Amino acid sequence: MSAKGVGYESPPTSGPKPKAGKNIWVLSCSQSIPSCSYPAAQTVEAAKALGWGTTLYDTKLDPSRITEGYRQAVAAGADGIASYSMDCSISKAGLVAAKDANIPTVAAEALDDCGETLFSDIVSYTQGEFPAWWTQYGAAQATNVIVGTDAKAKVITINQVDFPMMMPTLAGFKAELKKSCAGCEVAQEVEFTVADIGPKLQEKVQQALVRNPDANAVYVVYDMLALGPDAAIRTSGRAKSLFVATAEGQASTMTELRSGAIQGAGVGIPQGWEAYATVDTLNRIMNGEKQAPSGMGLQAYDKTTNVPAEGRWEPPLDFKGVYLKTWGVG
Repeated sequence: MSAKGVGYESPPTSGPKPKAGKNIWVLSCSQSIPSCSYPAAQTVEAAKALGWGTTLYDTKLDPSRITEGYRQAVAAGADGIASYSMDCSISKAGLVAAKDANIPTVAAEALDDCGETLFSDIVSYTQGEFPAWWTQYGAAQATNVIVGTDAKAKVITINQVDFPMMMPTLAGFKAELKKSCAGCEVAQEVEFTVADIGPKLQEKVQQALVRNPDANAVYVVYDMLALGPDAAIRTSGRAKSLFVATAEGQASTMTELRSGAIQGAGVGIPQGWEAYATVDTLNRIMNGEKQAPSGMGLQAYDKTTNVPAEGRWEPPLDFKGVYLKTWGVG
């Protein structure tokens, strides 16, 4: 991929004036996991830029708490609800309550998998709706693995199976690996759920590495190395020989790549941009308008390319500056 990435364009440069005095609820998938807490914080930041009040609710990756979060937002008279990485199928009761109360709900990185439309909208990308973008994201991770192993990959995939939204990217990864690399294969699929995060997941990955001494690559569906896989890789003594297909580019992951603690490459996820697009869409819905094209695309990174000197990966455009100007607040 180029320095600009694939499909990145400007966020919307025109839009309705923000509705004053609104209060929204932000449902975090888990405040203990950076892949969830960062986009939640960015959503709060964007809403505050519009002068809106916010309530942050931690669902702790628990479907019952997801439903409770929506219901509490409804009871509190929220003007809108924003969520991240929570599919319709695990949020249905809460979404029904919000819809019945005429409260707009906008999600980022979620599947509309209820058989009926309950989300008011889901953030989209230049590649299309979330499933299309997410599938291409997985394919881009596979390309990284193919290049990083000289087309001789024997991959251990680490897949979370209790959230449906994880499935399209894994499918995209496996399809691209099969299509584009005759000398590549998936050596083993390690499946885990929320309950496994931590020592159990570490043990699962350790066992997979022992069973597959010729494995030369590890794929993670999101940047959860610190939740168990990283310790397993270090314990194996193979950190320097395994190519790690990293994901969105959390600060901890980028630090490990820059320092050489792990070898690999990833595909950035513009989580801050997704958050701002979520708030922008809520504002448009409140003004009787539809979602505007977000401009988000795909961009690969490694130790030397598309990586900042410090901190997390960031997308190739100043999306915040554009949104603030569009909203008339910057």
